[in-house]
Amino acid sequence: MRKVILLVLMNLVATSCQNADVKQNYPKTAEDRRYEEMGRLTGDEGIVLGGKRKKSDGVGITVNSYLWRASLEAVSELPIHLVDPFSGVIATEWHQTSHDAHERYKLNIIIASDVLRADALRVTAFKQVRKGNTWVDSANSKQLATEIEDRIFTRARQLKIADN
Repeated sequence: MRKVILLVLMNLVATSCQNADVKQNYPKTAEDRRYEEMGRLTGDEGIVLGGKRKKSDGVGITVNSYLWRASLEAVSELPIHLVDPFSGVIATEWHQTSHDAHERYKLNIIIASDVLRADALRVTAFKQVRKGNTWVDSANSKQLATEIEDRIFTRARQLKIADN
């Protein structure tokens, strides 16, 4: 009889531990921590340039609205190739100016901040020159880029003043 009681008690102890929710809290090795930090080759959220991606509650535009509106107005008469308000990028197609049929320009506008300030805007004016029947890349037009930036900043300030 003692053997039966002992056997029942041992069986009871063994089965009672079966459903216990025991968490193993072993310290992680340096390699495990590094793997968790890196995750995939491109990270959990894809490729992120300039540090960690900011977490947000929802989808929203993270560029300055005055710079964005002024930039769209500045290139409104040009053929648009790309407009992405979420990344703050506006790119035009190649276009010729009316005063010189042997030159054409392409503009890239990047708004990199939600604050209206000088370092939030970058304009690049690519230039090509016609040689025979082909277009050849030329030096970027810093003068045109500066003129476009000035026009955008002036209009953005006007929009901000009008809103206040």
